Amino acid sequence: MIWKILEKRIYNPYSEISQTVVLQGESGKLYAGVRIENLSFPLTMDAVAVAVSSCLSEGDRPAELFMPDRPDRLTQSWCAEFSISCTRGNPPNGELFDPVVPKGENEPLTLLKKTVEHAHVPNSDFRVAALIETDDGYVTGANIETEAWVNGLCAERVALAKTIASGIDTIRGIHIYAPKADFLSPCGACRQVLIEHLQHHPVLLYYNDGTITEYFTSHLLPFHFNSAWLKRKKRN
Repeated sequence: MIWKILEKRIYNPYSEISQTVVLQGESGKLYAGVRIENLSFPLTMDAVAVAVSSCLSEGDRPAELFMPDRPDRLTQSWCAEFSISCTRGNPPNGELFDPVVPKGENEPLTLLKKTVEHAHVPNSDFRVAALIETDDGYVTGANIETEAWVNGLCAERVALAKTIASGIDTIRGIHIYAPKADFLSPCGACRQVLIEHLQHHPVLLYYNDGTITEYFTSHLLPFHFNSAWLKRKKRN
C-alpha cells in the first residue's frame, strides 16, 4: 500500500502527526508528499506543500491530489490556488516519481540553470534553484511562491523536501544558484531547516561570473536553535 510506504518517509520526531499525499501532475507522474517537521515548529513543511512544490519544480503542473484523509484548510488553500482537484482515496497505480538526476549527465551549474526556469515566482520575479547532492545524483528544487507568502517554499527547502519524500537518505551537500542575486546565501529559514538535515555538509553558491563559494551549514548558522529538552518521538 502506497500510504504505508510514505508513512516510513515522514519526518515527525516532535509529534505524533502523520500526513501523506500523492499528487498526479498533468504529465501523469505521481509526486510524493509527506510531513517534514522542524525543530523550529513554524518551519514544518506540510505534505501538500511538498507534493505541489515538487511537481512545479519539475516543470509539471499539478492536476489531482490523493490523500487518505479529508483535506484540511491548508490543503484546500493549495488546491484552490493551483486549481487542483482533491480526492480522498488511493492514487492510480504506478511508480512514484524518482527525482534523482544521475551524475555525469549534467554539471551542477548546467542543471541549476535548467531548474531555475521552473521557479514559480509571480510575486517577486526572483528565481532560485537548488540541488541536493546524493550518492546517485542530484535532486532539483526551485522556489515556489503562493498568494500567502508564508506558505511558499524556497528552492533549498523544495530540493530537501523532494529528497526526504522520495526516501533518499544519502545527502552529501547542496548547490544553490540565483541569476539575479548580487550576493547569494540561503535565507535564515532555510538555514534552520538545512542545519537539521545537513549539519556538517558543504553549501556551494554559484555566481553569474563563474565563481563558486563554498561554506558548511554549521558555519552559516553557528547559533542555530537547538534544545535537548524538546520532546522527540522515538522512531521505530
